[in-house]
Amino acid sequence: MITTAHLPESYYHVGVVVPDIEAAIERYSEVFGITFTEPSVTTSPHLEDGGRVFTNFQQRQAMSQTREPYFELIEAVGDGIFSRRNMGQILYYGCWEEDMERRLAILAEQGIRLESIIRTAPDALPIAVITAPDPILGTRIEYADVVTRAYTEEWIRTGKLG
Repeated sequence: MITTAHLPESYYHVGVVVPDIEAAIERYSEVFGITFTEPSVTTSPHLEDGGRVFTNFQQRQAMSQTREPYFELIEAVGDGIFSRRNMGQILYYGCWEEDMERRLAILAEQGIRLESIIRTAPDALPIAVITAPDPILGTRIEYADVVTRAYTEEWIRTGKLG
């Protein structure tokens, strides 16, 4: 049985919400002795977040250029999952997902709620989902479709998005 408390072998990063991305990059680099990609604006074409729907939701992010697991720094924005209320903790553990339809079925079977869903269009299969916090451990897991893997790895390798 896979639960939000059990990280799959595909675990590759932690997402952290920060108040200022440049200051966070500077601090994480200093403390951990690592480098980061340039801060980049990413767009989620269709974001379902806490029961609300956003079109072309934008946020600034940066990824560490280390080995896995990477740090994903996400600049606080709005009042949803990526807001300031989620700073000061690991927001989620990120894992690659090879079969999103199967993953959604497993999560539903286990009674694990989704807090956030990212799609390319309203009726498309998600390219990423973030579970609600586990009721015992408080952790979330992001399942990112492997269709985004090459794009993400190229961003990490080059330091520049797209």
